[in-house]
Amino acid sequence: MTALRCVNHPDTTAAAVTVHGHDQIGKALCAACTQCTDLRCDEPGTILDADQDQPWCAYHAGRCTGEETIYGPELVAIGSERHRALTSSGGA
Repeated sequence: MTALRCVNHPDTTAAAVTVHGHDQIGKALCAACTQCTDLRCDEPGTILDADQDQPWCAYHAGRCTGEETIYGPELVAIGSERHRALTSSGGA
């Protein structure tokens, strides 16, 4: 199987994919493109902000409320149990 490449950095192997609607795999992103947007955080993002196209970890995304609530596709690490379930013949 050929490794997925980041849509933003085609020469870099993807580390995660976006997942829309609980089971629709979208674009592949490298580790740099999935790093939490909060500069003090070293966690990978778990959600990609639909408005700003920025990744956020669960902790920092959860701190944004009201009009600043972050929503968008889930970020799922390639090779994780969730990713394997999504790409298996049985689906999610």
